[in-house]
Amino acid sequence: MKNNIIDGIWVVCLGVFIYLSALSIDLSSWNEESISPRFVPFLLAFFIIGSGIFLIIQSFVSKKNTSENNKSSVESNEKQASDAPLYDRLKVWFIIILSIVYLLIVEQFGFIITSILYLFFLLRIFYSKKIMKIGVIAVVATFVLFLIFEYVFNIKLPTINF
Repeated sequence: MKNNIIDGIWVVCLGVFIYLSALSIDLSSWNEESISPRFVPFLLAFFIIGSGIFLIIQSFVSKKNTSENNKSSVESNEKQASDAPLYDRLKVWFIIILSIVYLLIVEQFGFIITSILYLFFLLRIFYSKKIMKIGVIAVVATFVLFLIFEYVFNIKLPTINF
């Protein structure tokens, strides 16, 4: 339960970081007839912050419910929580760190390169055996997203800045 509170706080911090990063998006190329370039990052930040708050609230509600139960059931719940594989917790932290690095470098290296790498490593966490398939999915998904944002939403995504 304590871990859920800490994880919830980190998730909220990640959402705030995304929100603050989105404030620095240049609006000079925005033609106001389409969705703002800040819309999707703000939406993402909203859902991430909401998820973190939900995780924190859930841990307090869970703590209240377990305090009403007898002591042996609390001990068994704590044992089950501590038996959670370390590998799963490391995957969560890797995803958070990977997301922060992505946000920090996307302006410098552009959307296409960073998104292909981000999706590749993200998919590699969950599907580690089929590297070629993961690479193809990362490339195709990135180009589909690029085309949707550029031509459907008329939102200019970051390009390489050297």
